[in-house]
Amino acid sequence: MNSEGKPEEIETHDMPLVKLSLENITFAPLMKGFTSSSKLNNSLSLKKKRDYTEAKVVLRKTILKNVSPPAIEPYSLHAWMGPSGSGKTSLLSIAAGMTEFDPDSFSDDSRITINDDPQNLLSKKGGFPKGLSGVVWQDDLLLSNLTVRETVEFAAKLKTPKSEMHKIQQMVDEVLDDLGLSAVGTSLIGQSMGGPGRGISGGERKRVSVAQELVTRPPLIFLDEPTSGLDSTSALELMQTLKDLCQKGHSIVTVIHQPRTKIFDLVDGLLLLSEGDEIFSGPASGARKVLESCPIIGFDLPDQTNIADWIMDVIVEDEHRFKSNTAHGDEEASGSGSKMLPIHWQRLRDELESYNGDNNTRMSHHQLSTLVEIKNSVPKYTSSFGTQLKLLTRRAVKQTRGEKISNASIIATCAYIVFESAFWFRLSDDTNHIYERNSLVFFLIISQANGIVISSVPTFRRDRALLTRERNKKMYRVLPYFFAKTLAGKNE
Repeated sequence: MNSEGKPEEIETHDMPLVKLSLENITFAPLMKGFTSSSKLNNSLSLKKKRDYTEAKVVLRKTILKNVSPPAIEPYSLHAWMGPSGSGKTSLLSIAAGMTEFDPDSFSDDSRITINDDPQNLLSKKGGFPKGLSGVVWQDDLLLSNLTVRETVEFAAKLKTPKSEMHKIQQMVDEVLDDLGLSAVGTSLIGQSMGGPGRGISGGERKRVSVAQELVTRPPLIFLDEPTSGLDSTSALELMQTLKDLCQKGHSIVTVIHQPRTKIFDLVDGLLLLSEGDEIFSGPASGARKVLESCPIIGFDLPDQTNIADWIMDVIVEDEHRFKSNTAHGDEEASGSGSKMLPIHWQRLRDELESYNGDNNTRMSHHQLSTLVEIKNSVPKYTSSFGTQLKLLTRRAVKQTRGEKISNASIIATCAYIVFESAFWFRLSDDTNHIYERNSLVFFLIISQANGIVISSVPTFRRDRALLTRERNKKMYRVLPYFFAKTLAGKNE
């Protein structure tokens, strides 16, 4: 902050300021499963087995119920908290534009808007500009035979305009230094499950996933449990890095379980969820007062207690109380069949002032771009077809390092040689054994084809998941990916 109380102007690579608003999000997707024959009805399809009947069911499950988190504004760090299964990741996927829109899955009141533009991006296919956001999922998908620096450089080159390619090395160095990855920059990612292909640690893998998204400094950043697998000090350093990015105009949302007190104090806006119900939405500093005022809580935050731990305990206790009372048929004790915290929050919400916090003071010095200006400034694909093909081919070739020869492949090859030699050993050099030679050529061709297929099966599931995730982020097209995999296969 300068002497006038305004935020300092920091170079952000012409980054647009983005305010994302989610209002009244109700999400009920189709869920597939099986049920016992005792629960069947006429709408279920039966699949008869030898000694039992199995029913395949497709039902809608309400995951989010009229949720409206605080507006995600520039210069602000937001946290979405709640027990497992409360709908945090589903809401993150919707906010990031990664959930395919189905009018039957959302209520008519559900809305997503950018910079207060009246257009509802939730109901418009392709309306959310993917170039605006970076998403870090809880499960990382990293290629084991690439180094840390190569992984981050690949993401940076695909997401950076050609006019700024000369800044790539500086951008990579900065993000590696910020996340404490400089010392392992030349180390291979390795296998996540350990073994002979063990590479960097689990915490370092998580930070590499974060670095892939932070390297190009997108205006909107979504992180699904970024501190999982990190020790408390590393988690604090990561969150402090995110907070520093907020000072440059970024809008950041993180799904987090039970952060330490210092991390909680970094948060500007807070959303609390309980099994899809909203129980608090506003400035993080106001959550304690709201929960303590609920009659069913009955006690204040104990001394020397982490406020995040206390919040989670209160939410879980309310859920258990509701389930226990419902199981015994005591709807009156359970709040007329509902949890108490969501009811209490709905009563208070109309009385509380709308969330403005300190962010509005910062926003008053900056003008938000219109949605049309943002879409015009963010291309669908940042890099050209040729650049995508070159980078994908280079990555695919590097991923084959160390995969061409292994103990298993050597043993399989030797076994196949012994097998073929036993059948075609000492063939006579005349035309009387032409059919035997045809058989030998046939088996040689088949063995080559089988080798290609067998080597592709273990990596197909990983590559498919990686392709789907990177395609959703609009990093590259399918065609250059297909050509790159073909060219890389020719080099093996």
